[in-house]
Amino acid sequence: MGSVSEDRKDEGGFVAKKSAKKTPKEFLKELATDPVKLGKFILDPEGAMNEAKITAEKDRTHVKNSIAHFASEKLVKPDAYTVIDC
Repeated sequence: MGSVSEDRKDEGGFVAKKSAKKTPKEFLKELATDPVKLGKFILDPEGAMNEAKITAEKDRTHVKNSIAHFASEKLVKPDAYTVIDC
């Protein structure tokens, strides 16, 4: 077995996997646990959902509504712990 070429490694040195289609729940979980992905989503929601292969319009709407709900809850109750129900 040969070594993994450097161009397939990400910034942390991990091998980049092919992006698999994610469910809205998986995608929201990633946004909640990975600040870099959340930042990318905030800057370009459509691009982030395209990268996660969330293509169905109902799924895209669900993600946007969940993020909007979470953000509005934080504005009203900044100390409250919010659970996003998928």
